[in-house]
Parts: sequence; C-alpha cells; structure tokens
Amino acid sequence: MAHQRLPDEVLKEIITPLLEVPNTLFNNVDVVSPFSKVEWPSSSVLLVCTRWLRIATPACYGVAVIRSEAQACAFNAALTRNPEFARHIKRFRIEGTYPRFITPAIIDLLAGVRELCINIGLLATQSPRDIINLVNKLNPQSLVLFNSVDRKGVNSSQRAIIRTIAGRLPSWNRLVRCLFRSVLATTYMSLLSVDPFYINSIALAQV
Repeated sequence: MAHQRLPDEVLKEIITPLLEVPNTLFNNVDVVSPFSKVEWPSSSVLLVCTRWLRIATPACYGVAVIRSEAQACAFNAALTRNPEFARHIKRFRIEGTYPRFITPAIIDLLAGVRELCINIGLLATQSPRDIINLVNKLNPQSLVLFNSVDRKGVNSSQRAIIRTIAGRLPSWNRLVRCLFRSVLATTYMSLLSVDPFYINSIALAQV
C-alpha cells in the first residue's frame, strides 16, 4: 500500500487531524452532547495496522471522552492492559458517573490531565464517587462544569461535587480557567464560597 512507503513523520501529519478534538467541541456544554453524534469512533484508526497503531496512539488518547457505561468499561480495559497509554491523556471529559470503571487505580494513571470537563447533572441516587476522586486527584489548568439536566435545585450528589471542588481550589496551583454552564451556575458559585483572590487570578465565569 502507498501509505506504507511514507515516513512516520509524514504519516503522523496525515493521521493526527483525523483524531483532533477542537476546544469548542471538548468544552461544549449543550444539553445534547456533541459526542452523541460522532459518526465513527476515532479508535478505528488504530485498527488499520500495527504501524498506524504505533503512530496514532498518542493523538488518539490525547482526549478521552466518557459518556456511557460501555465507554467507561472499554476505557478501563484499555488502560488496565496498557497503562502507558494514560500518559498521552491531556484532556478528560466525563458526562456521567461510572464508579465501577473509573476506579481509583484508573484515576491514578490520569495525573497528566490538564483540562477537565464534567457533567454534574446527576440524580441524587447516583454516586458521584468517581467524579469526586477525579477532583481530589487531579490538578487541572482548566475546569468546565455543566449540568445537562438543569433541574431546579441542587441535589446531594451535585452538592458533594461542588463542595469537593471548593476544598480543592486552594491547592490547584495550575488552574487558570473555571467555567460553569447551568441555570444553577449562580448557586454553584455561591456553594464554592470563592475567595476574591480566585476571582482575580482565575477566569471564573458563567457560560
């Protein structure tokens, strides 16, 4: 095949754009997730051949989006088999709660995550344990919170996440942006009890 004659550097330049996730998509806070409309899984690029797998893995794992139990299970299995893949993950978006699969052992592998996007639109009956563990473990540069449900009032699961974030803010020494998208954004910000220091030093806003 023609692509087999291309140098790795050239093939990388061809493959990488196929796997890129723009910031506008990663941080999208619409009620209907843009990732629910993806026409083909980026992981299919890894199945072409072993050479494509080697070249494309860093770009493929640069952004991880978890929005279903099946994806969380596959993500757990991939990092359990190949924990070295985790070092490529710089952006992590989680659209639900999956404590069976986003375990402390998996979260320990995600220390390199710089950007975190979390859907905190959970029911009170849903455990936020994995999201709380993520917040406690990571030290992000960017945090985007959104509520895909936007029910009136803040339930116990959402409150637990917000209070955990409030406790972590002083130790997040890399954080430069914290955005909220929700009809409850004002409530969330009041729960954070944000010190003026953070308002002056972080791009803290409602979107």
